[in-house]
Amino acid sequence: MIRCCEESGRNEGGGQRLRRWSTRLGAAGLALACWAGIPGEVRGEEGPTVPCPVAVEMAAKAMELFDLKPVPGLAGLEKAYALCPENVALGYNLGLARYLSGDRQRARQIWEKVHKGAPDHEKTLANLAWVTFELGRDEEAHLLAFRGLEKFPGNLSLAHTKVYALFRLGRYLEAYDWLVRAKLAGERAAGWMADAGEYTVEEVWRRFRMGETGEALSSAVNLLVREYPEEQRFVEAKDRLAQAAVDPQAAIPYAQPLPHEVWARAGDVDDRSGMLDQHLEALPPLAEWRKRQDAFALIVGVDRYQRLRARHFAERDARSMHTLLTRRGPFPADVRHVRLRVDEEARGEVLRADLEWLMLQGRLNPNAMLLFYFAGLGNPVGEKGRARELQLLPVDARSEWGETGEREGDGRETAGEGIDLSWLRAGLEALPNREVVVILDACFNGSEVCALQLKGSTLSVGKSLLHSRHPWLVAPLEGGERYHAPGRQGGLTYFLLKGLLGAGDGMVGGKRDGWVTITEASAAATQAMLRAKLGEPLLSQRSGTRLALAEGEK
Repeated sequence: MIRCCEESGRNEGGGQRLRRWSTRLGAAGLALACWAGIPGEVRGEEGPTVPCPVAVEMAAKAMELFDLKPVPGLAGLEKAYALCPENVALGYNLGLARYLSGDRQRARQIWEKVHKGAPDHEKTLANLAWVTFELGRDEEAHLLAFRGLEKFPGNLSLAHTKVYALFRLGRYLEAYDWLVRAKLAGERAAGWMADAGEYTVEEVWRRFRMGETGEALSSAVNLLVREYPEEQRFVEAKDRLAQAAVDPQAAIPYAQPLPHEVWARAGDVDDRSGMLDQHLEALPPLAEWRKRQDAFALIVGVDRYQRLRARHFAERDARSMHTLLTRRGPFPADVRHVRLRVDEEARGEVLRADLEWLMLQGRLNPNAMLLFYFAGLGNPVGEKGRARELQLLPVDARSEWGETGEREGDGRETAGEGIDLSWLRAGLEALPNREVVVILDACFNGSEVCALQLKGSTLSVGKSLLHSRHPWLVAPLEGGERYHAPGRQGGLTYFLLKGLLGAGDGMVGGKRDGWVTITEASAAATQAMLRAKLGEPLLSQRSGTRLALAEGEK
């Protein structure tokens, strides 16, 4: 991403104004890389060096050429640097051009030389530290950033390198402790602290999952809470660990991969450019006349269950869907038309009442559009290890299954406070409304990421239950529900949102008209999920129901 710098440099020798450029350095979004102003000459003890004014003129032309023709532009910068290697700005810009051309090793060599000659040049140091990290030299990158932060304590680019190097080294508590003491401001620093806190908590849970209990683990958790009393993650972890130590049925969070295990050893890591949060928040809302007063929706996301293991990203999934449907969809953004329930709000009795409300709107408004979205855990229910019913699990659902997948106790077909899909389907089928959409980003198949396990495939029972005159879009019923890691969302929700944002427009044999239907969005999501090896979602019925306007208003 090339953008103009606010500053401009002047060639001291020739008096010409040089263009300045800037770009983000790497996928991490470090705003480090500006074409630097180039002084016209470098003075030494013997006076000005003769080649430097020529080198500056050559570099100015090469910088202008680089964006259009990188190869000759880079060659020009190399020649200029060879004429005047003492010039800090020439070395800095050549390193930047090498980096942008993909030659990180050469960029590092140049910046290292510049840094030795000008140790107080802040941008060179920041770039050198980051490219050292990208080359996989984590400890060296950490030390460069550490020393740089002693000189430039507020430099977020150096802080980014330090924190990420510690993450890839597996030193999460050290990163968290430094961030607490550094008191960095801004959303980026807050995000690093949140990540460091979550990784630290995951390390504690890993000790518990490996069988460690008693005084040692308790002391470690108590120390975290005592040292960082404001960190709610540590307080919550202490309470949940205490409960899990005495209650075998207590919720134990799913294991999460840690950066030192899954981040690439070199290159871009933890790229958040694929996340949709900021993009969705920036969407312009539709004009009021495009909204429908007969459009109603219930949107549910359950991330942190009271008694069951978490369903990662479900709250984000629900909030993202709510944002898109109320900004670019026909649904008015008020509780009379759209109800959003996340985590503790999504109790069983509340969701049943909400579903009754949604169906009541259909009976009162026969032409109304109705939508139900659920992100959370599912449950296959049956006898002797075979599914006969599928349920959605609210936040207060109980776990009543043994490790074998068989129902413990009296063998009844219900478990916890689940919402039967057969009941929901029957209620929606009885309505006169033609525009009814159900989207379930939930898992039913007994894999390890489901809350409750049951032997045997749920594909056949799922297809029979979801046979409907209305479209039901459901996450893959076989193979386990999977997440789209770059987007930090459920795979179905992420790619469905992408489809609604425009990728699905015109996908099902029609012309691109700006509006995306549930069928078009589903087709886009299915194509993307198969390409990403996330499984194939199920759409029970095609429909022309419009859910989002992807293009700008006309």
